[in-house]
Amino acid sequence: MDHKYKSLLLNLPCRHILTKAEETEMALRKQTKRLMDADIVNYFAVGSQETISRILDAATANSMFGRKYSWYALSKGKEDIQCGCENSSVVYLRPHPSPDTRGRITMLQRDYGLTAEPIIDSVFYFDFTIRGIKAAA
Repeated sequence: MDHKYKSLLLNLPCRHILTKAEETEMALRKQTKRLMDADIVNYFAVGSQETISRILDAATANSMFGRKYSWYALSKGKEDIQCGCENSSVVYLRPHPSPDTRGRITMLQRDYGLTAEPIIDSVFYFDFTIRGIKAAA
């Protein structure tokens, strides 16, 4: 992500900060507090279910929910978020295969032994590889 950051949101009138989530709970609370003090009101948490839950717990500790703040969470996993959030609204985006796609995923798992998690990554790389081989042939 570092190499793309210089051109991300270029020429757009929006203040933004991209930062990696801290490892410890105290450091994560301090980090979310710094973002709140910078007057950031729209938050996007991208990562695993565990990381998102930790971020939301830190935000709860700093009273970062309510009308003023907007929270969005994106994950490639299929698990639900588990957090002790109170009075919060979070838009949670995660992959949910359609019935047609689910059938294809089941076929790939059965016929090709596709078992890597998250499944969205393994299916993407499988299709990418097949298309690359077909294009080269």
